[in-house]
Amino acid sequence: MPFDTDLDTSRPRPDHTSGKVECMAWLTSLRVIDGWRQHHPAERLYTGPGRVNRLDYILADSEMLSSFYQDAWYDKNAFGGDHLCHTMRLSKIAVMNTRSYWRLPRELLADPNVVNAIKTEAKILLDKMNSESSLNYGAMCA
Repeated sequence: MPFDTDLDTSRPRPDHTSGKVECMAWLTSLRVIDGWRQHHPAERLYTGPGRVNRLDYILADSEMLSSFYQDAWYDKNAFGGDHLCHTMRLSKIAVMNTRSYWRLPRELLADPNVVNAIKTEAKILLDKMNSESSLNYGAMCA
């Protein structure tokens, strides 16, 4: 099942959605994310048979990845399989976090609870910003 129908498949199929919302909710509750997608947010790469889908994921704890992720890549399968081999490299010591911007893992948007929480928080912030024009908007979002 491709996680992201826009990026992980060349031909989206409506019959590949059964159980997807439940699967994403379960993965969210486990706090695991697709580290490769976090670091390649717009890249299209197909790993499955016929190279029409990206089906091969390494899911890992989000906090662990934020501290120890170094790189992830796909290689030709040396064992003759029809999927690319996926490798993720983690650092032995915590990687220094730079103050880069945070990106929402797209798979979280499959969870209606997450979407509702975002909408609620955004409305509260927007109402506060509209109520007083002298506020420092950048500091409000930090």
